Amino acid sequence: MNNYTNNICVSIILPIYNAQKYLTRCLSSILSQTMSQDNIEVILVNDGSSDSSVSICNEYAYIYDNIRVVHKNNGGAASARNAGLQIAKGKYVAFVDPDDYIDSAYCQLPYNEAIRTNADIVIFDAVKEYQEDNVKEQSKELCHADYPFVTDNKEDIKSMRCQILYPYMNAKGGKSIFYKDIPLAAPWDKLYKRSFLISNNLEFPEELEVLDDMSFNFMAFGKATIVSYIHIPLYHYQVWSSSITNSYRPDRPMQDQKVFRFLISKISEGEDGSNISTDDILLQAYYARVIKSFAICCRLCFYNKSNPLDKNDKRRMIQKLMGQEPYSIAFKNVNMAKLEWKLKAVAIAGKMKSERLLHVLNKLQNG
Repeated sequence: MNNYTNNICVSIILPIYNAQKYLTRCLSSILSQTMSQDNIEVILVNDGSSDSSVSICNEYAYIYDNIRVVHKNNGGAASARNAGLQIAKGKYVAFVDPDDYIDSAYCQLPYNEAIRTNADIVIFDAVKEYQEDNVKEQSKELCHADYPFVTDNKEDIKSMRCQILYPYMNAKGGKSIFYKDIPLAAPWDKLYKRSFLISNNLEFPEELEVLDDMSFNFMAFGKATIVSYIHIPLYHYQVWSSSITNSYRPDRPMQDQKVFRFLISKISEGEDGSNISTDDILLQAYYARVIKSFAICCRLCFYNKSNPLDKNDKRRMIQKLMGQEPYSIAFKNVNMAKLEWKLKAVAIAGKMKSERLLHVLNKLQNG
């Protein structure tokens, strides 16, 4: 056994599926860290790739002592991350996507903050880069707040849970409330204490095919007692025009409803096991998430140009969905004042059960 396993500060886990085009760039950024490679463990989880990702993983693991490879059948990003978690040895764990890349201080700065504050979770900023044919078209800093902080306040952390579901929702004002237009659901802009994850049995829900990372963070922040934030962009998130987030998903309604059942089961448990009222801010954040996902579903499924159904069939399906739980409950009970203006319009269309209004809104917002 290599001696480095006794000194691992950070385990970096990469779920890899057919990522040959970008994997070398990602690994180069990991191997260029200011933290010594003796203190970094890199776990490459090959999730059934059929391209040269397999040979790239094996080659890097052969050359570098701190890189390990796990080969498994394809099961999705959640199962790949969990496979990495099961063998991780670091004091803290980070999750990196292979088509992205990281700053040289990605490990060192969050780790220093984690040791200083004893945080369960350390949050940092990212840069969102829009790509087309390997050419960066534009970028945007995803800064969560104006200043760093550390908090053990339960209401502050509850606000973060709300913003994981819907960025415009929060439990209270105060130092820990992030910008309302920056999502908090991703795992790659966070460092997690491994003992915290283990003691709370926290892992990515493999039964979910979408939003498993959001659901994971919703659970993790529900168990966290100390959360820290450093105001530094350390992650480069790549957005590709061919991304799955922009692809036609005929099964999106079914997959979303799996997520909703999972989330409401966690919300219903409550921190103290008590029942939750419709006025509770977590439930309001859940309603907003349901409506947000409904709008996304319309874009990726019903109004997508690749959808082969005719207009009348699309209308009937949307009408039916608007009248079903949990959509009908969310439309009825959501606090409209908490929604961004675009989502208010969708909520109004849902309350009215007006597919025509929804169609017009989709045209205006998505072209």
